[in-house]
Amino acid sequence: MDNETFCKISFKKKTEAINEQIISLINSKDLSKGDILPSERYLSKAMGVSRGALREALRALEMVGIIETKTGSGSYIKASGPVKYSPELSTTLERDDNPLNLIIVRKTIEPLSAKLAALNGSDEDILKLKSFYANYDIHAGEKDINYEIDGNFHLHIAGMSQNKTLIEVMRVISDRMKSDNFWRFAKEKTTKSLHHLGTHIDEHNILVKAISEHNEKEAERAMKQHLRSVEKGLLQFF
Repeated sequence: MDNETFCKISFKKKTEAINEQIISLINSKDLSKGDILPSERYLSKAMGVSRGALREALRALEMVGIIETKTGSGSYIKASGPVKYSPELSTTLERDDNPLNLIIVRKTIEPLSAKLAALNGSDEDILKLKSFYANYDIHAGEKDINYEIDGNFHLHIAGMSQNKTLIEVMRVISDRMKSDNFWRFAKEKTTKSLHHLGTHIDEHNILVKAISEHNEKEAERAMKQHLRSVEKGLLQFF
């Protein structure tokens, strides 16, 4: 594959134009299922784009199942074609906010949520929290169920705070995460990683223990640590 296969990009939103080229090559059978894409260095030079723009475009393609990226190996064509430039892909590329903004808000709100949960949580609340944790462990690796349980786990902690304003804010955050393709994609990828999954299970366990023992300081600390871990997992996609 030579430099003439990919064209320089000088207009349009770059991520969109990058993906249109790759999809066109799949549809013309220049790229087939199982083929590996050229390196990021090669593609960015051939298309005249930054590696940042290229990575964003490739993430979007992976999120809708057109390619698959394997750590240490590269990006492979997953779709067998023909492939359409779908509205879902356009929506993914046209996010109007950086997903990391959500974690910034969560790091501000949720340690307080955990602290108040430890202070105000009832025995019944704690039993339900332990149930969420147990189900998270049981369904580890089952991406859709796991994603739902994790969201409910964090919402329940907010509910235990007995602070209506905090609960409303957490509901907004939860709804945003559920509707954001990037968050679902990142959660799916980290769920596949035994290291990340094991870390999250351990952190949830420490958090549940602190709240159950009504240890406000430890609950706050544990939530801060957990969200730092979540942030670290997200940063690998930027």
